[in-house]
Parts: sequence; structure tokens; C-alpha cells
Amino acid sequence: MRQAQYFFAVSALLLLAGSAEAKPQPHATAEPAAEPVRHQISQDDLKSIETVPVSLKAAIEAAEAKTGGTVVDISFVADPATSKYEATLVKDQSILRARIDAGSGAVDQLPSRKSEMDDDAINQARALQPDLASLAQIVAVLEEQRGAKAVEADVKLFGDYVIYDMQMAKNGAPERVAMIEAKSGRPIGNPRALDPQ
Repeated sequence: MRQAQYFFAVSALLLLAGSAEAKPQPHATAEPAAEPVRHQISQDDLKSIETVPVSLKAAIEAAEAKTGGTVVDISFVADPATSKYEATLVKDQSILRARIDAGSGAVDQLPSRKSEMDDDAINQARALQPDLASLAQIVAVLEEQRGAKAVEADVKLFGDYVIYDMQMAKNGAPERVAMIEAKSGRPIGNPRALDPQ
């Protein structure tokens, strides 16, 4: 019940914000917006995401249900054999990797491999508190609002703030990256403006 109330509150904030990420925020600085580091999304990925039956939200939920972990990074990948989502999850201070079939929703847990980003992923998962909207909830709201599909999403930390960072696609073309502050559900253009340090 509490999650449903929070989901609707976040939805309302995002609807009220409308295109707020394109407008200057009262706390914005003169710095240019921080562009997240992303792998290049292929045209195949952008076209394929619109036709697969399993959404990024459903892939997050399936991976979390199967592994018991928390998704901190997930990307859609189209290839000739099958389209899939590749996810990084954290469970009990351990890094898990999963592949989710974009056609069936089947989840395969992959062997863990050590990465220099593992500590970051553990810290990101640790920052996710029960009072925050989940990554899956934010993806669902943004997809509905924008009429676009999420291609990838991840959790980032900026000071004490948790940011959900998403790449969207619409009509086979990339949409602007959406960055949402997790506690307020507010779209932001420049996460550096949140932390005045």
C-alpha cells in the first residue's frame, strides 16, 4: 500500500514537473548539464526496443525477483539471435550479473566477474532506501509520460543524492537522458547543482 501511494506521489510530481528538466531550476548553476557516461546505443537497439514484449521495467522486476538483488544498472541489447537486457545487481554486498530475455522475460544469472565498478555498485545499492521510489517505478512513470521506451537505466550517487539516470527511445531515435532525483521524484538537468560542495 505504501509503495502504491509513493508511486502515485512520484507520478504526480513528474506530471507537475512536465518538461521541467528543459527549464532552468531555481537552484541550477551556470555549469552545463552533466552528461552521463554511456555506451553508444546502436540503431538496432533503438528500433528493437519498441517491439519487444518485455519492458525494461518488467526486466528489472524479473531480475530482482529471481536473484533477490537490487538492480543498479540495466541495458537493452539487440543482437541477431535474441534481444535481451543485461543487468548488474547487488545482494548482500555481492555483485550479481543477469541476462533477461526481452521476448520471454526469462532470467539467467551469469557468473560474477570482478570489476573496478563493483564498489560503486555496492554503494549505490546501499543508498537505496525503502522510502525512495524504485528504479522500476520511475521507469514506468517516464515511459508513460513521454510515450517512449527506456533503453537503459542506472543508479548514480551525487553527494547525498540518489539519481536515477535513464536513456529513452521513441520512434527509433534516442530521447534526451532523463535524470530523476530519487527522493523527490523531481527531474533534474544538472546533478552537480544538487550538491553545493
